[in-house]
Amino acid sequence: MDTTVLSVDKDVARAAWRQYQKDRTYSKPEDWEIARIYQFIAQGKTVIRALSSIVAAGLNADGYPKLAIARADATTVRFRAYSGSGMFSHNDEWPRQNSHPSRHIRVEWPGLDHRHSWRCAVLPPIPLYLRPKRALASYHVLWEAEWTPVPPGDPYLIKRIGQSDAWLVVGAWDLTEVEKAVLATRLGRRS
Repeated sequence: MDTTVLSVDKDVARAAWRQYQKDRTYSKPEDWEIARIYQFIAQGKTVIRALSSIVAAGLNADGYPKLAIARADATTVRFRAYSGSGMFSHNDEWPRQNSHPSRHIRVEWPGLDHRHSWRCAVLPPIPLYLRPKRALASYHVLWEAEWTPVPPGDPYLIKRIGQSDAWLVVGAWDLTEVEKAVLATRLGRRS
């Protein structure tokens, strides 16, 4: 899966992080995000721009995104296109006033056309060795979406850094044939 990686030399990132640690007197919330991104890059971790990656990947032949994103505790995600943006919604929910904002991710997408239809995609299961022990709802999965009841592939487990489009890659995996078979069976029961 092609993603937009925030790439900075480790030594440059470490020096920038140290500078942000020294000058905390007049810091703003975005300064914390910048410092945190530099810290992760200095540690050799990968930080991506997930929402930009979704837009860069484009649409499939049916006009739906090639990549999808959803909270890690969801089982499915819905996508609906609006004029100039798209919305990924947790399971079968649509945004309401009382729904938590992390259950819906809006992607600014210039040139995207409004559609009355929506599509649903299945989230790939997170393997036990990568699954966070707690606070699963604070993580997201980015994957190559199949907008049909077919097991997806090539997922990333990611965690958002602040409010920007910067996401720490926590893990990446490929679904095994066993996982695909179990997921396909489960999807068949739903239909």
